[in-house]
Amino acid sequence: MKPKTLSTLICPSCRLGYHLDDFSKSALGISVDLGVLTCPGCQIAIPVCHGFPLFPEARPLPERPLISWVEQLSSELFDIPEAYRDFLQLKSERGIMDLYAAFQPFNESTRALYPFVDLLRQSLKPGDIILDTWCRTGWSAELLAGLFPEQHVIAIWEGNSNVLGYRGFDYWLNSDSRPGNLDFIFTHPDHSLPLASNSVAFVHGLDSLHRYRHLSFIPEVLRVCRDDGVLIFPHNHLSNSQPDPFFERGCHQYQGGDWKRWLEKLTAGSGRSAWVIPEVVLFEQKSPSELADDHDSHHYNALIAIGPSDWEGKLLTPEAELKLDAQSRFVTNPLVNLNLHSGAITLHDTLSGESEYLLDRHPCYRERLSVCGASVTARESLFCWYAQQGYTLDEITLVLDETFSSVSELARSLCQRELLHPAKISEAMFHLQQYHGFGVLPDEVPSCFAELWTSAQKNYADRVLLHWLNDGSELGYDDADFIVAAVRKGLEDAGLTSGCRLAICSHHHPEATLVIWGAWLSGITVVPIDPELPQSRVVSLLDAAGVDLLFADRSLDTLPEKLSCIQFDHEEADGAEIFSDWLEPFLGLPGPDIYQDPQSIAAVIFTSGSTGQPKGVMLSQRALMASGSEMASHYHWRHEVLLSMGPLSMMSGLRNACVAPLASASTILVPATCTRRYPTTAWEQAVQAGATVITTVPSWLNILLARPVSQSAPVLKQLLLTGTPLCPDLQRDAEMQLGVSIGNYYGLTETGGICAGTLLDGISSAGTLGKPTMNALVQIVDEHGELVGIGGSGQIRVRSNQLMSGYLNNPEGTAAILRDGWIWTGDQGYWDDRDNLVLIGRSDDAIKLRDGSLFHPHFLEQLLVATPGVSDAAVTLSGNPVKLTALLVCQDPLDEIQALFLANHGNNLGPRQLPEVWSEVESLPRNSNGKIQRKALTDLI
Repeated sequence: MKPKTLSTLICPSCRLGYHLDDFSKSALGISVDLGVLTCPGCQIAIPVCHGFPLFPEARPLPERPLISWVEQLSSELFDIPEAYRDFLQLKSERGIMDLYAAFQPFNESTRALYPFVDLLRQSLKPGDIILDTWCRTGWSAELLAGLFPEQHVIAIWEGNSNVLGYRGFDYWLNSDSRPGNLDFIFTHPDHSLPLASNSVAFVHGLDSLHRYRHLSFIPEVLRVCRDDGVLIFPHNHLSNSQPDPFFERGCHQYQGGDWKRWLEKLTAGSGRSAWVIPEVVLFEQKSPSELADDHDSHHYNALIAIGPSDWEGKLLTPEAELKLDAQSRFVTNPLVNLNLHSGAITLHDTLSGESEYLLDRHPCYRERLSVCGASVTARESLFCWYAQQGYTLDEITLVLDETFSSVSELARSLCQRELLHPAKISEAMFHLQQYHGFGVLPDEVPSCFAELWTSAQKNYADRVLLHWLNDGSELGYDDADFIVAAVRKGLEDAGLTSGCRLAICSHHHPEATLVIWGAWLSGITVVPIDPELPQSRVVSLLDAAGVDLLFADRSLDTLPEKLSCIQFDHEEADGAEIFSDWLEPFLGLPGPDIYQDPQSIAAVIFTSGSTGQPKGVMLSQRALMASGSEMASHYHWRHEVLLSMGPLSMMSGLRNACVAPLASASTILVPATCTRRYPTTAWEQAVQAGATVITTVPSWLNILLARPVSQSAPVLKQLLLTGTPLCPDLQRDAEMQLGVSIGNYYGLTETGGICAGTLLDGISSAGTLGKPTMNALVQIVDEHGELVGIGGSGQIRVRSNQLMSGYLNNPEGTAAILRDGWIWTGDQGYWDDRDNLVLIGRSDDAIKLRDGSLFHPHFLEQLLVATPGVSDAAVTLSGNPVKLTALLVCQDPLDEIQALFLANHGNNLGPRQLPEVWSEVESLPRNSNGKIQRKALTDLI
């Protein structure tokens, strides 16, 4: 609570100023966060908790120490932020929302004020007080604070009730988050107002005149308002007419003529006049018009204004909200389905299916929605994507790298189409309004690993952190933190500091995980290398990465000069220094200072090289933390038992084993050494350990399904695959056989991993890659960069907060794939009619047939794999002239498979898409990510 508010408060009964006992921790005179206001007359004490005067909690002055009373009251009435966030998340998951809170920025009653803004700015002086009498959702107060930044806004809400209450206002709009010229007080407007007489220059009373008791409310707002002040009451129910079709409106309802007669008597001889103006007229005003009364209107809702008599005939200027400010933010219309990925706009089934109910009560807004249009362009989509993250107009201009005037014009157009609504509001109010409208909470993504590790201390207080399936050993957070500190000290002793690089050439191993965490806490870059690679390739990658230390699970015969290798503990460890011996001198010693730089490179991950030489993808700590949080959020992980089978050298393997579990407070199952080539054994061990989530690649699942699974998994909830999506028939068969939901997710190492994924919500998405994740913008565009729309095919490009920083020592390669803030994936895809992403294949996988047309083999390969008796399949070209060739790993005779396939699909595919050559092979060349190495296919023919 600011001094300006404090000096305005009086006892509503005695009309005396308050004595303040200030127990705030902030500097005296700046604001009051904790204290007690006491009336010297009636000795009634008003608590001030978290900066809010709580008049509903008033009581006679207690005998106990005031600080003890107000601290206890504060602890009883207010939540810790984490507990309130959990409550909000639960509301969102249950689909509980307040329609009118969601609609408020777009509501004609809210916007009826806009034509008066210019007149008010001419009347108000710097430092004047504005009173907002019905701040139910937070929006009206923040709107006023932004429209009138030189004035001080005092907003009222009735008490600890309704859509926010004490906890909600404190969580969203506390003194650290809201504008500096805004304070909230809790008091009921049906009672005397605790404000000094003649202290308010402008009263804004949305929904107030028809809601509160006239016997108390009207005299009180007249008392606190200055004699030359302005009072505007938007949204009053008139009985001039009734809604058609009829619905009950409730509250006080009078004829416009009755209001006018009373207002004339009230303002007679005061130098002020009053006007009754239909709300819809103000809402639909398109050009300046003279202020004039229209109390006999046939409309049934009106704004009532009391202001200087010389306002009569002055111009009301519409669309004040469209005079955009550099600090304007843009809230998204909850009545519009705006798909930023495809650009499509629809108006059905919004607001959890309640939109028709709302629009029946707002026919003028139903009509207004006709301006939305059917789609947005790629540029408009990008603007909206940044707007949905709470960026200001100035910030959006910066990231779009355009002139302020051109971006302002773009923003104005989107607002005129009712897709967005602009307001100079705080970031906190923006996120609150997005929650009102969509149930979306702002991300709490750690910006660096140190933040994630700190939060893990509390999250793992009573949970196992690491469980090694090799021997059943377990580590809690404290044990892990003890070892990680020693790792960091050992790395410092070896001369590694922030910016240095260490390599991990190992299968999953708890010591590898601990080293990775220690490196990140010291700002050291981790370079994971596939231990299945030939030694010559390993040495080549070590040289390319310029690593300073190597950790491995095997001895290497050849190493780059002066590179030391530390070998993880296992039964056959030999040659190099053993990890436990290396670590032991540093156990119990304090580690070096924690390194916290979100932009420092956390990992260099080498691509598979299936399309050429491997490239070292550099991912910052911020990007990797965002990816882990996105994975956990998209699949609703919380307190899981998680087994990641993807190798550490892959993006998904590194993230799912080392970051996403910490973001979701999940136990990490480290696979046993013996199971990496035996999915059946891995499955059995995971089931016995109580795994709830397994992440892997399709080839692992194919091997698992090749023989009957002997053990069911009653607690396993998700089996998630990355690489290529399963075909629908195979996915359904696999789900029935294993008794678990199977999902596909999509992302490149360059995109920071996951940017789309199936949701496992019972809605059909088999054979697709699902929907984009919350923080990714995934678009399918033509050669000109324009959106192709639903059903149209094109190249997939991705923008998010987790993109790579670039390729290691390869600026040309970086420039080729990372352009204008987009990763151009080289994948072809389309959106199906359920807005799911469907992968066609890589642009460079396309086969040119004899007739010169391009053919993507992915769909045909899916159909082949789904054919009984086929365990793997690839399609390529062979011969001269070239012929479409199917290479099959068969469990049944090839001729039977061919006959069955042609019987099932011959008529549907047509001759151009049918294989002309059928060939059985023992296995297909796939990389560690499960992707077919197409350049090697011709060697099999």
